[in-house]
Amino acid sequence: MARRRARPKSHSRLGKIFEGEVSQSLRAMKEKLGISFFSCRLHDTMAYLRTPNVILPKQPFDYFAVCNGIAFGIEAKSMHVPRFDLEHIPEHQKNGLKDIEFAGGKGFLLFSFREIKPVSCYACPINAFTQLEFRAKAEGRKSLPQDWIVEVSKEIRRIPRNGWNLEPLFLDIEQ
Repeated sequence: MARRRARPKSHSRLGKIFEGEVSQSLRAMKEKLGISFFSCRLHDTMAYLRTPNVILPKQPFDYFAVCNGIAFGIEAKSMHVPRFDLEHIPEHQKNGLKDIEFAGGKGFLLFSFREIKPVSCYACPINAFTQLEFRAKAEGRKSLPQDWIVEVSKEIRRIPRNGWNLEPLFLDIEQ
């Protein structure tokens, strides 16, 4: 019997895989830190489009968390090439992350580069991302090279079967 070749996963499906890993990682943080940690997933409006007569606002980011009294906004982005296309982050997401910073919290973009194994993840503060975006536009670029993101971000270690070690994101107060 001939083996059927597996169909490659779509880019949007692979992005959902990364979001699932982040959700699992946040649950692991809750187990470790207990009552000093809270997180929730802010579901995309697209999940509700099939419901008639429902109008939902766009979510400011993918995850909201509070750790030791500090609020965090996290937007997860997954790439399958060694760059991040600037069109893949809408204004309302950048504004949501900036708003949480202005209110005294922390806003991060989690970038997962999945093209080359092992898969990598970097936490980029929204202020650093804004500077990279300004630099890219000044140079006429429509994307950020992976090495630019790596320079200004904190590397997040992979934990087998648990997702990512998000402790440096929440417990490093020098960010």
